[in-house]
Amino acid sequence: MIKRYSLLAALFCMTLNAAAFGQNFDEGNKYLENKKYDSAIEEFTKVIKLDPQSYPAYLNRGNAYREKGDLDNALNDYAQAIRINPAEGLIYYNRALVYQMKKDIKSAISDYSEAVKLKPDFAEAYNNRGNLYGVLGNLDLAIADFTSILNESYNNLYVNEKSQMILLKKDSFVPLDPEEKEKINGFRVTAYFNRGNTYIQKKDIDRAISDYEKVLKLDPQFSKAPIRPFLAQCYNNKAYGYYLSGNDLDKAMVLIDKAIEFVPGDGIILGTKAEILYKMGNYKEAYEYIKKALTLEPNHAGMLKDRENIEKALGKGK
Repeated sequence: MIKRYSLLAALFCMTLNAAAFGQNFDEGNKYLENKKYDSAIEEFTKVIKLDPQSYPAYLNRGNAYREKGDLDNALNDYAQAIRINPAEGLIYYNRALVYQMKKDIKSAISDYSEAVKLKPDFAEAYNNRGNLYGVLGNLDLAIADFTSILNESYNNLYVNEKSQMILLKKDSFVPLDPEEKEKINGFRVTAYFNRGNTYIQKKDIDRAISDYEKVLKLDPQFSKAPIRPFLAQCYNNKAYGYYLSGNDLDKAMVLIDKAIEFVPGDGIILGTKAEILYKMGNYKEAYEYIKKALTLEPNHAGMLKDRENIEKALGKGK
């Protein structure tokens, strides 16, 4: 009878521990979501005391340390989580964020690479690694990462923010709901934008324009980045190329008008239109545009010279 009571007592204690584990984990998640990081750390520490093999608790506590700026403790917790479960890509992803904050780009890329190796459809990791490749000048690798995001289907992209903090409790993930699919669409928009930026670095203006236009098609407002100035600059550069060659000034005019449509008040772009009009022989309109351009860029030596040339041309026409 005594043994029976001891077993029941043990089972009762196990039940209490499981209940406490779940309560502490849930409380920790709530604190983390509400940016109460010290309280979150306290709750996840309780979970770890109850179950020292709980890698989600180490991961989430590491996230809390990271968000409050305690990067060394965050790295320690991620290392413990990896020791317990080296096959979870999300841990490497979060550790990569810390390495990125510490300007350790090589280590960050290494961890992002491990994350996508373990989760080949991990969009956030591809995006962040692509940005770092861009910083290092590895533009083809950056483009490959952004393209990897765009090649994935909506249902496979692994970008659920909650997976960092809540769903790991059960060591499993739920299907994406419509709101989360919208977040995925946002990642596709960001991927097009970042790939467009990379094409600009490669001086591949046509591909950059194509990606920027896809951004606007998917998200006409695109508040996350100054897409319209980027597109305007692309059209300006293409128009200027036609202007320099002198082969198709009508095409140059169409392109520069698109640039002005995106950013009406850019002095450089208005100056480009003045140059095109000048080469087309439309001196009067060219003069109006160069005056507007110099109002915005009064000390631009090239445009001051353009104004002088246009004024001479107008004088010859009198």
